[in-house]
Amino acid sequence: MIDPYLDEIGLHLAQPSPLTEERMQSIALIQDWRPEAHFKRPIEEARLWCAEMLTARFRPPIGCRFVGFEGEAGVCDTVRCEYRANDYQFHIAQSLYVICIQLRMENPIAPAKALEFVSGLSKEVFTGEGDFKFAQIGEFKNGVWGRVVFQDDVTLEMLSPGWQEAMRWWCVGNRVSFITLKTCGGDTREVIRPDAALNVSWFPSK
Repeated sequence: MIDPYLDEIGLHLAQPSPLTEERMQSIALIQDWRPEAHFKRPIEEARLWCAEMLTARFRPPIGCRFVGFEGEAGVCDTVRCEYRANDYQFHIAQSLYVICIQLRMENPIAPAKALEFVSGLSKEVFTGEGDFKFAQIGEFKNGVWGRVVFQDDVTLEMLSPGWQEAMRWWCVGNRVSFITLKTCGGDTREVIRPDAALNVSWFPSK
């Protein structure tokens, strides 16, 4: 594990299985599709987090279909949506406490230019004004990754980070992904972390 946000839950959200992709494609073709009733509340929560984090021109459009996957791939309850905004294809996946926002471009991004590209992209896509910037932390096969840094490039580790403070990013080919916690920060009654055990269950029982 190179980072707790890039562990089991993060990788699951970022890499949908062929079965998940097939279901998303089939649902897109159903004219009068409606989600099952027990997905209603998680889907509303997922919509609200998209609205909280994304600027108006990059939010899911009206009518965008949010699809629930109970115990998806044996990992966790997941809500996913796909849509196009401006020049980017968005693929957003959420577990109970984690959200992964992936943007796909027309052309691949060279690893040497990934940090500059991600830094500019984040200012377009995300809401809020924080005293932070992105840094590149490491490399992996065919890509690079990093996170938000504060205070003269010193990483700020917080007990209760908000979504801006917790954000990680990575870039592989023509895809840029951001992953973070679904919280505005501060003390909460819940323990909000990316740990796999805390993100298994989200949906209510049928």
